[in-house]
Amino acid sequence: FFSHSNIAGGYLMATGLAVAGLGVARLRARPRPFRVLFGVVTVVAAGVIVAGLVLSHGRGAGSAFVIGGVGWLLISLVWYRSARLRDRMVRRRVLWLGIGWMLVAVLAGGVVVYGVSRGGLPGPSLMFRWYYWTGAIRMMAHHPWFGVGAGNFDRHYVQYKPVEAPEEVKDPHNLLMTPAAEWGIVGLTATIVFMVSVSAAMCFPPGSVCGSGALCDERPRNGALVFLWLIPLFVTVLAARTLAVPSEIWLPWAFTPALIWAMAALALCVDSDHVVRFEDDPLQLTGGLVAAMVGVLIDNTISFSMVYPGSACTFFALAGLAMAVRRIESSSPVRGRGGAGSPAGIAPTSAKGSRAVVVTAAVSVIVAVLYWPVVVVPVRRATCWLTFARNADTGAEAFDGYHRAVQADPLDPVAASELAGWALQRERQTMPDGRTGADVAVESALTAVRRDPDDNRSYRTLSNAYAARHGVREDPNDADRAAEASAKAVARYPELPTLRFEYGEMLALQATARRDPERLRQALDQMQCALRLDDRRPPGEIRRFKPEHRARLEARIRALDALPLTTTRP
Repeated sequence: FFSHSNIAGGYLMATGLAVAGLGVARLRARPRPFRVLFGVVTVVAAGVIVAGLVLSHGRGAGSAFVIGGVGWLLISLVWYRSARLRDRMVRRRVLWLGIGWMLVAVLAGGVVVYGVSRGGLPGPSLMFRWYYWTGAIRMMAHHPWFGVGAGNFDRHYVQYKPVEAPEEVKDPHNLLMTPAAEWGIVGLTATIVFMVSVSAAMCFPPGSVCGSGALCDERPRNGALVFLWLIPLFVTVLAARTLAVPSEIWLPWAFTPALIWAMAALALCVDSDHVVRFEDDPLQLTGGLVAAMVGVLIDNTISFSMVYPGSACTFFALAGLAMAVRRIESSSPVRGRGGAGSPAGIAPTSAKGSRAVVVTAAVSVIVAVLYWPVVVVPVRRATCWLTFARNADTGAEAFDGYHRAVQADPLDPVAASELAGWALQRERQTMPDGRTGADVAVESALTAVRRDPDDNRSYRTLSNAYAARHGVREDPNDADRAAEASAKAVARYPELPTLRFEYGEMLALQATARRDPERLRQALDQMQCALRLDDRRPPGEIRRFKPEHRARLEARIRALDALPLTTTRP
């Protein structure tokens, strides 16, 4: 789950604040056997987690930890040292909640105004993020309602990425830009509603608040809406991660996190019925949980940890646990209303809530069982055959493995792309099915394009396959198709100099095959465009053409410019 130091930093920031909240709650609670020891151990564990956060060198996560921790400390000082201010905060919590979200909106608007007026944000790191965000906005403008689909940001971002941006990122590094680009207006609205709803749920627990600030005598509810997390989390997360990542890592990235999220949601729903869990001082724990959640949200304004299962699982678990604790707190003032066998002051657990848990768990199991043969089995089979093909001892075994992998999963383009690349290395050889390697490469590349028509890499492979087959057959039509496929690749990544130069080469191939001077002129224009794009890259940028490479490209342009061609077709 921690493939990057920023991911580890974001996770340690959230868990550090949450564990600190648990330790403080135990230390401030009424003394009981092992409670003080547990509190001390928990606080020490929080210190170790914070040390790990420092070692991760995550500046965003570190800043979020400081902001969340300081905010938690200040609010706690006000809450526990001034009863009058605490009563005002409780009575006017609608106002305070509104002010908080207004400040968030004002800060976000200020960042946008600054970026638009200055052409970006200060510092290279924030400037890169500005590129990601503006690309996400343009992406949403072309796919407004439902976006480009979960996990598809990287394939579409390159269509809007300026050449000055050095990275081909998989995520826009912002918790709102991600749903805006991948889920469109519908997903962005749902994300905002979710965050506002969680904040409102923690400010307004099921027990109502009387005029004096004390919670009224009211039976706690079981939080039926929280039960509904189980199915959407399991189905959507499992589907999105399975289809969005390479097939060989689907298990740790898709099934396992989805199962963890579902179990966490179910466990938290069950906890919300057991009101004796944090009966001593629940607000201390809630403060740590809220601080952790706020830290996660702050960190993910410029980071991407929410995309990864570990941090996202933690965020949802914190949200569910905080809501559960608030329900526990809302029931604590109820006195003398317990049923038979219930502790005094504790309302009996609703049978309806227990039935909801059982029904939800049963439905989730059914969905998992049905999902397995539809998605998991094909992905697993394709992964096994790909592994077999990559490690095959003979060409016949490799061909058979790739062919079976392509057939095993009718949606995945990876196996078809790999088969095309493998066949291109044997373009003139005869394959076990009697075709040449070039023919197999073309057919496999076409399959990859059909399965993923938005990926420029599929069209690059197809263009190279047609060019290779032209070298074998010398059919001008293959040269035409190679240029056409390369043009589609450029349309999906217009500011990549290397791809522009490849397009020029395909146009030159077409010009030579057709004896067409106009095509040759277009080829030279594309190659010159590639050099101009490279000039726009910042000095020292790692992908900028090296002097010797640039010299070879310029020599190629001069050689093509000297070709004598006569027109054979209009």
